[in-house]
Amino acid sequence: MSKPNFLIVGAMKSGTTSLWHYTRHNPTIYTPRDKELNYFNGSKRTRKEREAYFKQFDSGISYTLRGECSPRYLFDPNSAGRIYSELGENTKIIAILRNPIDRSFSHWKHTTRHGKENDTFSTCLRRFYEKREIDDILFAYIAASLYHQQLERYYRLFSRKNIKIIFLEEMLYNQNSVVNEIFSFLGAPYSKDVTTEVFNAAAHTKIHWIREFFEEENIFREKVGKYLPSKTKKMIKRFSEKIYSRPSEECLCDNSTRKVLKEIFSDDVERTSALINQDCSNYWVDFDKNQYHQ
Repeated sequence: MSKPNFLIVGAMKSGTTSLWHYTRHNPTIYTPRDKELNYFNGSKRTRKEREAYFKQFDSGISYTLRGECSPRYLFDPNSAGRIYSELGENTKIIAILRNPIDRSFSHWKHTTRHGKENDTFSTCLRRFYEKREIDDILFAYIAASLYHQQLERYYRLFSRKNIKIIFLEEMLYNQNSVVNEIFSFLGAPYSKDVTTEVFNAAAHTKIHWIREFFEEENIFREKVGKYLPSKTKKMIKRFSEKIYSRPSEECLCDNSTRKVLKEIFSDDVERTSALINQDCSNYWVDFDKNQYHQ
């Protein structure tokens, strides 16, 4: 049985899709066809589920490096323990972090765009203050940006030498350097041809009925979808995204909301910095104490 020896565990809406694509382009790294296998979420799986998960790595048995990317692993409280138990202490863990203010707002926009959230961001923020935020990563806009506790679960189990933390903001500006840092961490050779494409960027929905036709359960998907090859499904998905969405011109929240979120996240950012031995404020200007904010 072939097993993965590295995992990209999150955070959601922090560049995991792009990072996953970059690893897939390295000829020494094997990843299954699909992203977000989510095998290590929640409670222990059945024997059948376990066999189905590891079978996806059988085609990569000749590769030294095998991995997958499931951003829910960082948020889920059981994932770190299950990864340690089933894959072992030498498994390499990669987490990419994003300014928690921007990540939270992007997360809300993502859920809204897919028709899962009808409330305004202000209403969702109020839910958090009233301790009514839903304990599901799909709606945990604030909780999923509190990185310290999520990362601590991994640092308690895995050696620091097997954990790599990178920042989305740095990857966007020094992409080739950061991606090759990841390759070095994994033991993969240097690549000078890292693609500059950004994957799964936030977008605004233009035509809701088209989104619903392609994404929600319906007769077409039920009767026809199961007979379509996966390559055809991907082509249809890309086409539908071009039709019903356009890239977001501005995915940042307003200044007053940023100030509120800064108050929420400031302590956690400091604790996260201490945990990972990196000053997060070097990448997140909102939390730079030397930066003057009006």
